[in-house]
Amino acid sequence: MALAVLFSFGFTYEFFPGFMSFDSLQQFRQVLGLQKLNDAHPVIMVYLWKLLLELHNHAGVLLAFNQILYWFSIALFACLATRHPAARLLLFLVIGLCPPILILSLHLWKDVLMMCFLAIASTTLLGYIRRPSWTWLIATVLTLFFAVAVRVNGFIPALPLLLLTCYFAAKRFSNTKWKTTGLTIACLLGLCVTHIAAMGAVNAKAEKSYGLGTLLVWDMVAISLTEKEDLLPKYLQRSTEDNILSALAAAYSAEANYPSYAVVSPYPPEAFQKQLVWDWLKLIVAYPEAYLRHRGHVLGVMLGVLNREIYYPYHPGIDQNEFNIEFINVTPEELKAHLLRFDQLAASLVYRPWVYVLLALTVLALSSMRLLIKRGSSEANILAATVALSGLASAASLLIIATAADYRYITWTILAALLAFVILCGDEARTMRLKRQLLSKTRIAPAGYTP
Repeated sequence: MALAVLFSFGFTYEFFPGFMSFDSLQQFRQVLGLQKLNDAHPVIMVYLWKLLLELHNHAGVLLAFNQILYWFSIALFACLATRHPAARLLLFLVIGLCPPILILSLHLWKDVLMMCFLAIASTTLLGYIRRPSWTWLIATVLTLFFAVAVRVNGFIPALPLLLLTCYFAAKRFSNTKWKTTGLTIACLLGLCVTHIAAMGAVNAKAEKSYGLGTLLVWDMVAISLTEKEDLLPKYLQRSTEDNILSALAAAYSAEANYPSYAVVSPYPPEAFQKQLVWDWLKLIVAYPEAYLRHRGHVLGVMLGVLNREIYYPYHPGIDQNEFNIEFINVTPEELKAHLLRFDQLAASLVYRPWVYVLLALTVLALSSMRLLIKRGSSEANILAATVALSGLASAASLLIIATAADYRYITWTILAALLAFVILCGDEARTMRLKRQLLSKTRIAPAGYTP
């Protein structure tokens, strides 16, 4: 844990106040009360940031919080994953210094908090396997709540982990499969209802925003350009261009949604917001090939299998702002050197998400096989499979819900694959050690002895 303190302080000091994009600054304005509170950004993150400002009145206090979460979650995981000090140190360094997730942790983004809370939830479930206690399960439920609260699509990777938490809780009250299944489902439904109610309370004072159109209209623009036909609903506000398709083609980006919005607005009048969903559905049913080609391109770029370069692997600094927020402890020349190293890492294999997707698939297959042949701890196999499935579900959902090919959307998949792999390897190592001990006892047993 001493290393966690050292690394938290070191990275916070070096990169204070953290990388800040347009989204970061927009949310900070809400924190200061300069903009109305709305749910376009996670409201709970605004409240958290406000609370942290009471400790240190600088936007960068959130970076310190993120770094503490990040390094302590990895340190706790390493301590629970193995008893050997050298192995713990190795895990701490390899996972913590993994470039894709380390660089993300330096940003003041909701994605960082979601990733950290999901990692803590996976760790507390591992803690429950090591020493069953309600404390671990309660901690898991709380961290999963925050993971979803800071990013609405966090419910997709959180759901497998929450289901496993409910399963472990149900097993404490039953010893039959049917009763365990019923209690698991009841617990899951109860926690989901509780979460919805809690989120309603958290967001009660925030204005409702309409962000769904930023996804739907982007898809509709892509289909229109592929089919070379204006298929956009007439109630969407458009530019005054005579040839709308030419204007869209000039503005359109296959990797990001916002450029085309200079031509067509993603915010329909309130009376047509529900209609937009139906029009989108009808369009993708009518043109499934164009839709899947567009969505497949986004996911392919994000996975690093289509383009030679990773799209938007990190935010290159701090956007200009009225608060005069800038890096304090690095000079422009030093920052340029950091960004050059980041670019070199982003160009390497370690930054390719498809590698980690394959790793997660391998863990899912091996842990499932070990369950079938009853090798090792069933709970460890289930946990490894669940964490891997969490990462894979998160990646798969991006085929439909990603509003850009931003790399930050897939970083939980990367971390989940690493955690699941360690859990699986740790259980296999324990299984082999127990077998060796059993063989050793059998060899030294006296003649006629029956174990």
